[in-house]
Amino acid sequence: MSGRNKGLTAIRRIIVFIVVLIVLGYAAVALIHMQIDIQAQEKELAELQRKLYELNIENEKLERLIDEDSLATVEAIARSEFNLSYPDEKIYYFIASSE
Repeated sequence: MSGRNKGLTAIRRIIVFIVVLIVLGYAAVALIHMQIDIQAQEKELAELQRKLYELNIENEKLERLIDEDSLATVEAIARSEFNLSYPDEKIYYFIASSE
């Protein structure tokens, strides 16, 4: 090989090395980004599982109340927690004066 061919081969090797470094750097950054996303999603999953657990407990409590007193309990819950009333019913709220 002539000196020129050796010089071109060395330049090609350097270029290939630089390209490989860029690809590996991009892959490392992408991997780190994905790991951060996974951690955030795992945290969100844990929070949702905690909320689901709390809602299941509340649901069981409400089901027990319904089973115990049936219609009267359902009506009391509908009125107190959801501000529901019968269609022909008028509800008056008394506001205490601040005097």
